[in-house]
Amino acid sequence: MSIYHILVYLSLFGSVIISLLVINHREIEQNRCISNATLLLAVYILGYSFEITAKSFEASFIGLILEYIGYPFISPLIFLYALSHIGIKVPKPVKPLLFIIPMLQSVLAITSPYHTLYYTKMEFTETPILSHMYIEGSPIYYICFIYIYIMLVTSAIILTKNAFAQKGSKRYTEFAIAIAFFIPIITTSFYLAGLTPWSYDITPVFLFTTCLIICICTLRFNYLQFLPAATSQLVDEMKDAFVVLDADNCFVNANIAAKKLFPFLKTAKFGSEIPDDEREYFNTESNEFEFSVNKNDRDFFYKASVGVIEKRSKPVCKTFIFYDITSTKKLITELDQKTSYDEVTGIYNRVTLMRYLYIIQEKTDIEYVTSAILMVDIDDFKRVNETFGYQGGDKTLSDVSSLIKTCIRENDIFGRYDDEEFCIALWNTDRNAAEEKAEKIRDVIEKAALTVDGISFSVTVSIGISLYIPDEEKKIEAVLAEAGEALNAAKEDGKNNCKIYQK
Repeated sequence: MSIYHILVYLSLFGSVIISLLVINHREIEQNRCISNATLLLAVYILGYSFEITAKSFEASFIGLILEYIGYPFISPLIFLYALSHIGIKVPKPVKPLLFIIPMLQSVLAITSPYHTLYYTKMEFTETPILSHMYIEGSPIYYICFIYIYIMLVTSAIILTKNAFAQKGSKRYTEFAIAIAFFIPIITTSFYLAGLTPWSYDITPVFLFTTCLIICICTLRFNYLQFLPAATSQLVDEMKDAFVVLDADNCFVNANIAAKKLFPFLKTAKFGSEIPDDEREYFNTESNEFEFSVNKNDRDFFYKASVGVIEKRSKPVCKTFIFYDITSTKKLITELDQKTSYDEVTGIYNRVTLMRYLYIIQEKTDIEYVTSAILMVDIDDFKRVNETFGYQGGDKTLSDVSSLIKTCIRENDIFGRYDDEEFCIALWNTDRNAAEEKAEKIRDVIEKAALTVDGISFSVTVSIGISLYIPDEEKKIEAVLAEAGEALNAAKEDGKNNCKIYQK
């Protein structure tokens, strides 16, 4: 037995091992392709081992039959592997078309004793070193081999281009895969040109070498290990967006929901980098984060959950699940609206108002400025309720609060303190400014024409003013009490006026 025989048998054994290794991970398209390719390669090498050890034409031809059961289909499977490896999905109706010529080649070769469409001449040759079938091919024979070459060359070019697009150690791995595709192209060319010694067909050995390199490189980046774990969750029917990135934050896979959320994923290829303007959505600094996306002038809110899949304490890939929490956010906003705002006027209710008044107190003390509190009460509001009912009273409260909003600043605190009583906190406002603001509010409301059920009328307000001065070391409750006393004084002085608290 020669060294060449040993290499052929080792290639046969290795092909079977690789096929069994990859077959456990057939969930992934590229894994299915390489698994099927190595399985057919094993059949091809088995047939070739029969051919080189045969003692008769009949025995050699049995080997040839096995060769053509496997060999023609390897190149289209490798081509599909290359496309899948870079993230290109071939439509299902197109895939069978790639196997039409290989199928024709297989049928013509197996039935060649009965015609000359594929081989024009077949002779069994036995030498002391090896036996083989001497053949002369027809034009169809060469057309079939040209097709095989096109598949291999195209795959090699695709993978080479993909390798240039990678970075770091991954680039070298992708180049190794691309070079592996060139090996059978070169070695088969040598054989067909008659440049191999003693008519050795080195194609089986080097096709195995190609599959072996692909398998090693695949294992190098753990594609077999982490992709099944990730894609087991990757169900296209998921309502939540799901994305898988490798350890270098390069794209691996995404479901339909993710491609709708991030349109750039529709054209993203396996191993491609995430665009700079999209990286904020794939933040791995925290396990969870939230963000919003504007679609058709509507804000949608998402919560991202980040997971890391490790092997031997080293991260091999990262998973992102994006939950749509828009409804939850809307519900929280509605609850916040109900618990923080007055239902009638839409301004702060008393609880929220007091919370902000404490903030004003703290801010006033820190920045050492004077602030003012205004207590505004609608005069004779009971008559409004008696005349127009409670619904008319509510509308009046709403209208008055809207008028007050037009007179104050955005950073002023404004809320409903009691039934027909409002409270305004004017930060960084001295006595003169507070009195001017109160008078402006009183004047605007007095001149405003209010309507309920088509009936026009007017109301007036009384306003009490109190100042919060840091040096006096008063609490906000004391300032409110002083504003209340000033309001009572304004009421006693005939209403429709403003009074500042006097000690």
